Amino acid sequence: MIDFRYHIVSLISVFLALAVGIALGALLWSFLDQSSQILDLEGVPKEIVTIMQGSTVLSVVVAYELVRRYSQVLEQKRVGVALGQTTGVTA
Repeated sequence: MIDFRYHIVSLISVFLALAVGIALGALLWSFLDQSSQILDLEGVPKEIVTIMQGSTVLSVVVAYELVRRYSQVLEQKRVGVALGQTTGVTA
């Protein structure tokens, strides 16, 4: 049985990872905003930064979906093992 301390540690680690992800995303976004001003001085259109931000968001969404699908397959395998049915699912 999982005790209460395990739940507290897992919640703290999830919130810590969320805070680190938000901080890194904010740093990246502000760097790109600052770069757009510098690139504008060099004659590069500001739309380049918008495209970079969009590709960053798209890559994060794709990575999230891959991790979600992989964790779903692992969960299905665990359920199959618990029920004694391990055929048909591979990770």
